[in-house]
Amino acid sequence: MKISIFIICLLITKISFAQKGDLFNAENTLKYSAYLLQNQKYKEAIPELDRLCTMQPTSDSLQALLLKCYRKAGDYKNGIIKGTKYIGLSSMTEYISLLLLTENYGNAEEILLQNSGRHSPKEKVLFLQSHLLRHNWDVAKTIITDDEFTYHPNAEYYLNFINQNKNFHYKKPMIAAGLSAIIPGLGKAYSHDWKDGIISFITIGSCSYLAYKGFEKKGTASALGWIYGGLAIGFYSGNIYGSYKSAKGYNNRHNQKIKHEIEALIIAD
Repeated sequence: MKISIFIICLLITKISFAQKGDLFNAENTLKYSAYLLQNQKYKEAIPELDRLCTMQPTSDSLQALLLKCYRKAGDYKNGIIKGTKYIGLSSMTEYISLLLLTENYGNAEEILLQNSGRHSPKEKVLFLQSHLLRHNWDVAKTIITDDEFTYHPNAEYYLNFINQNKNFHYKKPMIAAGLSAIIPGLGKAYSHDWKDGIISFITIGSCSYLAYKGFEKKGTASALGWIYGGLAIGFYSGNIYGSYKSAKGYNNRHNQKIKHEIEALIIAD
């Protein structure tokens, strides 16, 4: 944020002598934009900076600030639409950030690879984050262990993040379903869904027991036997399918955790 305000101050100094009296001239718009940025009013700053970019279409620093406001405001899609017009180095890194935040990993990497061999420090971090978001742990580890990352403030964090997630054991949905077919609820317990696993075991076990007692007492003429037997079969079948979904949900929650953690770093930068 301090860098953003500093850039705006330089731009104010550069053009302050050129325009006086007009409330919406570049100088006053820059001052108002600086105020909005200082108070983290990114959404309100977008139209102001957009007008400045129209006034100064070759200013890469202004374009980068505009895209940064789209990123901070969470308006990623409109930021990407606006960013396609800009090709400067500073604005390009912001554009890549927006691509990553909208899961356009392929497009982001394509742009980064075009500048291969001459990446800025910011682009190198984005390149690393792109691989982390796609779970390319070995490639990401190669990047983070490069000499240029040795003194990066988040180097240790990234390395721990890679090691932790690389060794994560995903659950296999078919194994979860098979376990619940053998012992109701076991597949959900396998997916760390202990509460549902216990409930499934008790529910299916109780219905099965009541059905057994009904048939034992009155044979096939037992209405309760058929009712509880039908419920047991229904719960048993649902439990198998539920265990399959539980394993997929467990994996998905972990993937979302990775995604949100890396995206938080991109947004906060």
